[in-house]
Amino acid sequence: MHFDTVTWEGNKWCGNNDQGSWFPEIVGEYGHFATDDYCWGQLRTKTNLSANQVVAFQVRPSLGSGGVNEDIAYFVFGEGWHDVSYNTYRDFIGIAFRNGSVYTSYPGCYQVCDEIGTYVPGEWITVELSLDANGALTVNSSNFTYVYQSSFTSASYKFIIAQKDSSDGFDVQSVTVQ
Repeated sequence: MHFDTVTWEGNKWCGNNDQGSWFPEIVGEYGHFATDDYCWGQLRTKTNLSANQVVAFQVRPSLGSGGVNEDIAYFVFGEGWHDVSYNTYRDFIGIAFRNGSVYTSYPGCYQVCDEIGTYVPGEWITVELSLDANGALTVNSSNFTYVYQSSFTSASYKFIIAQKDSSDGFDVQSVTVQ
């Protein structure tokens, strides 16, 4: 999947206020996800995914701008936008990159949850995410493998890439859905 407006839709929030349509900067074959402090930039698939589909991508996290709030990259399955206000009413499940570590991310956890792996800032890492009908999230990467049993059991959901408070952000390429 290339980052285009046929396949993806984006939005931005600053201080939890909707700023309208947003799209990552396209640099050759990858999207560069970066925003100012106190801002979220999010991209999600326009079409819904279903259980057991695998989303594979390559990510090169920098996330070292010293953002006032977070410097986080999220890759989640969800029914709407990723929860910009950290309320627990919105269903989502996935992973987050922050400070050289990879974490699970789900409602009820503020920012990040359980550490499941590591990454080296500035280096590409390949990741595959899948979610089965019973809510089991499987994460396979070139650095680690992890399975997490969540309570997320939606039959249809979006794949969301979200960037939080990082002016140097991260790069994503080669997103495929199988």
